[in-house]
Amino acid sequence: MRHKKETKLQKILKQIQLRAQVRYGKDLTQDEMASLAGVTARSFGDWMRGVTAPGGMTAVFELLSKLSEADVQEILQEWKKDDVQQELPGLNQNRSIRTFDEEQRERN
Repeated sequence: MRHKKETKLQKILKQIQLRAQVRYGKDLTQDEMASLAGVTARSFGDWMRGVTAPGGMTAVFELLSKLSEADVQEILQEWKKDDVQQELPGLNQNRSIRTFDEEQRERN
């Protein structure tokens, strides 16, 4: 059986999941990641396996990639401030925001 090459979107989703797990201090299931993303677990699983790709998400990533890091950070801060993203009950949401590298150093 041949394995398909991992897509750019799959790689990004895996990085997002890894960083979310560090932020929340626990392994997150695909169901939890789907809930955070506001999609069904089936949709999220399909994205992770490369079965389907969310056209809108891909378009947003493409647009963000054209901006400076400062602009992307500002846009994401606005997104968070507007409280559009949903948090999961029981996750440690009060952790201070640190970079991924800082979180990794603390865990080791």
